[in-house]
Amino acid sequence: MIDKAVTAAVEDILFEKIIKAQSVSGGDINEAYCLQTSDNKYFIKVNSAKRFPNMFEREAEGLKRIAQTAAINVPLGIACGEADGYSYFLMEWVNAARPDDKSFASLGEGLASLHRATSELFGFDTDNYRLPASKQ
Repeated sequence: MIDKAVTAAVEDILFEKIIKAQSVSGGDINEAYCLQTSDNKYFIKVNSAKRFPNMFEREAEGLKRIAQTAAINVPLGIACGEADGYSYFLMEWVNAARPDDKSFASLGEGLASLHRATSELFGFDTDNYRLPASKQ
């Protein structure tokens, strides 16, 4: 069950009351929920702020940079934050669809386009995410 302090923080960000929080898959090592308001759905990932500091900020930064290429669609990041010892990453809700040959081909073309992006330097300008040395 999602922490009440996280729910309250998200309601303050959205200016909407969460009427339902349902656990969903897709969070990988995180807890993941579909948050339902009267008008919208959102996806949120939650984890320990102490155990995984700044993890969601790095993920949000990566998604933003991918979105800037316009090569593939990625979920819109809305907010990252901390509440009651938990960190969270709030994103737009993306309805799942059954993949087909056309969607696989489109993803492949998008990934190829993404990888054609070049720079004078190799790699990303910041570390994506690495556990602090004391956590490894």
